[in-house]
Amino acid sequence: MAWLDSRLLTVLTFLPLAWGLAGLALPTGRDGKAIKTWTLLGSLATFWVSWVLLRRFDGATAATQFGEVMPWIPALGIHYRLGVDGLSLWLILLTTFLMPIVVLGSFTAVEERIKGFFFLLLALETGMIGAFVTLDAFLGQTNATAAAGMIISASETLKFGRNTTFRSPRTDAIFNLPETGFPWLDPDPSE
Repeated sequence: MAWLDSRLLTVLTFLPLAWGLAGLALPTGRDGKAIKTWTLLGSLATFWVSWVLLRRFDGATAATQFGEVMPWIPALGIHYRLGVDGLSLWLILLTTFLMPIVVLGSFTAVEERIKGFFFLLLALETGMIGAFVTLDAFLGQTNATAAAGMIISASETLKFGRNTTFRSPRTDAIFNLPETGFPWLDPDPSE
């Protein structure tokens, strides 16, 4: 348990991403039920870890707790520095509480690109949690940028589905699905 206490924020932050990467190995199937269930279980596991964080948090002090500091890029003075205070604790709990609800809401809403969409949901959760626990400005900017990229990619997945003629290069690169080609690169057959 001492190891978990010393790395609780790292486990909480990267659990959804690791869970999502493992989910990429699952077969999609016709309806994607395995991927959807796997994602729901991952979001519930992350919520449980955040609940452990709440139970171990000392509300009597205003100091940052569960601190983790490791050199990352020492030449630039950049460290892997995590910690949680009273405000970020509740933002983490809100994030991890809402994610299973979002996953359940997506069960019937997403019918195409299922594996990519649900992976991005878990990657987004990692970015959001990382933005709340980071204490280093460089690491915080990295997490915030990653979270914003995941939001954009997930929204483009829903907006421009697999069978549309308009697709962005960003979603094609992320999901590696050039099924309809790139209309702006393909020669016009009428010319």
